Formats: sequence, structure tokens, C-alpha cells
Amino acid sequence: MFLVTEAALGPLPYFCGVIPLMNEWRSWPLARWSEVAEAAKQHVLTSTRDKAGHIASSLGAAELTVALHGVLDTPNDVLIWDVGHQAYIHKVLTGRADVFAANRTAGGPSGFPRRSESPFDAWGVGHSSTALSAAVGFARADQALGTQRHRVAVVGDGAMTGGMLFEALNDGGGWGADVLLVINDNGMAIEENVGALHRGGPDAYRGLVESLGWAWIDGDVDGHDVPAVVSALERALALRGPGLEARVRGRDRLRLRDHRRADQQRHRVLDVRHVAEHDRAGERVDALQGVLEAREARVLAGPVAV
Repeated sequence: MFLVTEAALGPLPYFCGVIPLMNEWRSWPLARWSEVAEAAKQHVLTSTRDKAGHIASSLGAAELTVALHGVLDTPNDVLIWDVGHQAYIHKVLTGRADVFAANRTAGGPSGFPRRSESPFDAWGVGHSSTALSAAVGFARADQALGTQRHRVAVVGDGAMTGGMLFEALNDGGGWGADVLLVINDNGMAIEENVGALHRGGPDAYRGLVESLGWAWIDGDVDGHDVPAVVSALERALALRGPGLEARVRGRDRLRLRDHRRADQQRHRVLDVRHVAEHDRAGERVDALQGVLEAREARVLAGPVAV
């Protein structure tokens, strides 16, 4: 079994000579954090040329990943990735860059976050819409134990349609779970999103979560603008007591309105909108080609007696 410990983070100044160590770049000026995202993206591309899948989703979340790890005190703070298909950058930033070429092979890192693999993988995932339920569970346990830390779940807008996520919204809203939900809103699931939430856009998402007692920190936050994402995260994580509604339009227009008493609101939603930097069309074409080839092989093989 492949295992990463915090000791794997040093003393070398860089993973594989290209990716700065987290305990170093966290102290860099914010303007340089995008360099970390670029180095991680290049390393993932170089290491996974012969493995399709998960690449576009991970590269699209690179800047968000850097911002999250830079703002949070991971692994002490809890960071949970829904599904986990967008966690390649997370993996190479947290001690697995030098072995990432063995990703999804026997003895190498898993293709998804895995608790036995790294203390940075707070929750084992691989299925859609489970992250928020796990984060609410962490919040309940931390409350019972008196543990003080942040708990953040990153969920794609596709996974926002899953029933388990609705249950978590209902449960967390019911008892006041101190959890931050980050919606990685890129308009994609396995295919392009469908359904009423997708058609309704931000207003539909906002109406849903606010009806269940969650504060909505809305905005067209460019998910590839590291300083903008960091600013939005810092503002959201600071709202442990007061519930604030914040709408970010573009990069410099902000409106804040206090709309709940401090003792009524401890959970909030941040909507991070990702500009489509890496086209997923190629992955969809490759997947379709594989399906067609498998279907053709079955036809050529002839009928099968059952």
C-alpha cells in the first residue's frame, strides 16, 4: 500500500525539482501562488500522458486547489473533494508528486483521495455527492470533542444534484453545522449538466441552500484567479458566527448585507465559477470511441447464448 506521511514533505525544497513544497510556498507573496498551480499542472500532464480520465477536471481546479491549501491549515483543517476526480493537483501538492507517474497502478497512488494514503486525504471518495455529508459528520464529531478547525467540502455543480447532498444540506442546516461548501461551478458533470438547478443558474442554487438555512456567498469568482479565490475563501471562512450574504461581480465589486443574527448562522456556501480553461471535448470523444469499439467487438463476436 502506498502511504504518504507529513515527513514526506521535506527536507528537499521541491518535489521532483519543479513543485515547491507547501510549507515553503505558503509563505510566498500571494502573487506567486499561481506559479505553484502552473508547476503542478505541468507535472500532472507530464505524468499522466498515457492515462486518460480525470485530467481536465483536475487541471481546471488547479488554482482553486492552491488557494484552498494556501488558506487552510491542511491537514489539520478538513478538506474533502466530492467524487475526487478533480484531486490530482491536490495529490501532487501533498507529497505524491515524485510517484505520481504510478497513479492508478498497483503500488502507486489511488486515482481518488484515500485516507490510508495520506493525512491530507481526509475522506475516501469515488462516488458523487458524498463530500458534504462527510463534512457535516466531521463538524458534528468536532463539536462533540471540542475540536476547533475548518471543514470544507468542494462539490461540482453536477454533484450538487445528488440526493445525499440534499440530505446533508437538510441535516447541516437543521442543527447549524460549521461547514463551508465550495461549489466548483464549471457547467459540467460526466456530460453537460441538465435539470432544473442547472437551468435556474445561481438563483436556483441560492434559493435551495437558503431555504435550508445556509448562507449564500455568491459571485462570479474566476476560479483561475488565485487572489480572487483566496479573497473569497478568506471572507467565507471568517464567517463562523455572523451570516453574511456577499455577491462578487467580476473582481472588484462587492456588496455585503448582514441578514442573520450571529447565533443563527454557522454554515455557508461559496460559489466559485470556473472559466473553461481545459476543454473536456477530447475526453468525451475518447470515451465515446471506447464505447463504440467495445460495441463493435461484441457485434463481431456474434450472438451469445444465455
